[in-house]
Amino acid sequence: MVRFGLEQRVAIAEEAVRQAVATLDPDALAPAEAGRLLAALDQVARVAAAGSTLLARRVADGDEWRQAGYASAAELLAAQTGCSLGAA
Repeated sequence: MVRFGLEQRVAIAEEAVRQAVATLDPDALAPAEAGRLLAALDQVARVAAAGSTLLARRVADGDEWRQAGYASAAELLAAQTGCSLGAA
């Protein structure tokens, strides 16, 4: 069972990052500020990737992939994430 609070916090974080990127004007930034923002966004991407890795194992434990018509859990994960079947 997914804890709604956690799912909601992730959705809020996603929206915050989307809004920040939507308003991003790299030409208006000093190079040093751009570097700091680049590092911060890279850290967000790394943390998100770690979370995805942790969740992928649990998704594979279920049978939603079969119910959705996929041949394997990896096929479902590839479809959901846009990565290759081998990477999933």
